[in-house]
Amino acid sequence: MCESAVNYGNAFMWLFSILQWSCLSRCQNIDDLTFRNFSLGSDSIIIKFDATKMDKVGEKCSPKNCYANPVDHVLCLNTALAVYLSLQNSSWCKDNKSFLFMDQKKDLQHHATPTAYNHG
Repeated sequence: MCESAVNYGNAFMWLFSILQWSCLSRCQNIDDLTFRNFSLGSDSIIIKFDATKMDKVGEKCSPKNCYANPVDHVLCLNTALAVYLSLQNSSWCKDNKSFLFMDQKKDLQHHATPTAYNHG
């Protein structure tokens, strides 16, 4: 699916899929991520959710250390995040805390089903 997203030029679908896989999370958890959920570790990107399905308050949410994939750039979170943020550079504003934009979520829904069936 990630390779298809890259081939289609759909950076949002690529990043969303990699984040979901790297964090072993439900899509709703990825959808709720904002910039404040990300921090840098010594050799990883650390993602901490505010809440999960089982922990609505977020008291027991443990941080996820997500590492780069030096073998395959298509499966590398760092590469997907860099490409996505570079493409969205002109869309930022001071009050925009989320980096998952609504029009791209619709685009993901449009492309996700055909991609899964075409390569299954």
